[in-house]
Amino acid sequence: MRKLLIALIAVCLFILVNSSKASTNFLRADTTHEVDGNIKEWNDSSFTKDAATNISYAVANTNTHLYVALKCDGIFIQAKFMQLGMQMYINEKGKHRQSTGIGFPIRDENMQSLKPGETPDMRPLKQKFVLNLLSMNLFGFDGTDDKKQGLSIEGSVNIAYSWDDANTMYIEYSIPLTYINSNVASLNGKSIAIGWKVNGVESITSNTSSLVVVSNNGGRGGSRGGSRSPLPPSYSNNTNTSANSMMKEQIIWSKYDIKF
Repeated sequence: MRKLLIALIAVCLFILVNSSKASTNFLRADTTHEVDGNIKEWNDSSFTKDAATNISYAVANTNTHLYVALKCDGIFIQAKFMQLGMQMYINEKGKHRQSTGIGFPIRDENMQSLKPGETPDMRPLKQKFVLNLLSMNLFGFDGTDDKKQGLSIEGSVNIAYSWDDANTMYIEYSIPLTYINSNVASLNGKSIAIGWKVNGVESITSNTSSLVVVSNNGGRGGSRGGSRSPLPPSYSNNTNTSANSMMKEQIIWSKYDIKF
């Protein structure tokens, strides 16, 4: 009888420990999650890094909300999506479709391009970003009209962002599960697709004849008509980013299993 009792205790402890480990991939219902641009509540191990963009992402959920966090290393990718915009996509069926999501940052048509070969000063760049981008675009969500709204609206999608002293940018999203499916219970156990698209020049214009490509050494190439591209030039920030990647949109796709 004593051996049986010891065995039962051991089994219970095994289940308790392993269920605790599994929960690190998901946001527990008792976890307080503040969408404030500070990712202190996220485990470093929960982030996956996309090498092409230097963007790391993590996803979690409760029984009411989907939470997403981004870490954006490198001033190139930040300058690119600040100026050309970025969309996050969510597909309930796990498909790589761009019909439902959030536009943030929104393309800033008034932000001036950097000078050829110039390394951007992040302080004025961040100040302009904060002043100009105070809203997001929502599109394709279940039972919700496409709209432009502020970053902090009760009962809706919320976004917050910040920078650390190393100029790494953090973006947090909070999405009500009702926006994905009004029958929230049906989402339990579903594998959804989540993606991000950092716009490129071809995403916003088809007039490529006037683009100026700036190489890492500051030289020009492919220029016709003398007009400057709306895309920031390539500059050295240890990311080995090519001029070709500046001109093209960049897309990240991931899958996430919702569990309550």
